[in-house]
Formats: sequence, C-alpha cells, structure tokens
Amino acid sequence: MRKAIEGYAVLWPSEDTCNQATELLAKLHLISGVGIIDALIGQLALDLGLPLHTCNRKHYENVSGLEVVEPYQKKVS
Repeated sequence: MRKAIEGYAVLWPSEDTCNQATELLAKLHLISGVGIIDALIGQLALDLGLPLHTCNRKHYENVSGLEVVEPYQKKVS
C-alpha cells in the first residue's frame, strides 16, 4: 500500500477547516447522510479549491460550491 500511495501528498485540514466541516455536518447530515469524515473531505476540497473525485455523489450534492467529479460509472448488477 505504501508503494501505491508514495507519489501522493497528504493534506491535513486546518482548525478553521475542521470548524467549517462541523457546520457542514450539522447542516447536511439529516439531508444527505453526510458523516464527519465526508464533511471534512468536502470542506477541505472547498478550502483548497479542488474538485472532489468520488463515486459517492449523494453525500456531496448539497455542498454549495463543491465541484464533484465521478471518476467512473459503477456497474449495476
């Protein structure tokens, strides 16, 4: 696993990002099932101005200003 991820940077959220993620969680948890980790990931992407690549669009579709990119279509069996 370490070899697979060695070329990637680790981005840690700031205290402000954590506080904003808590607000996001309070706002969206009942609407879309966002959990604290999803809120942190979404808020960090917003703060960095980066698109979020995920197949879990449901948790992020109500995050204002967040660009969500679905990297591939899941097969439905």
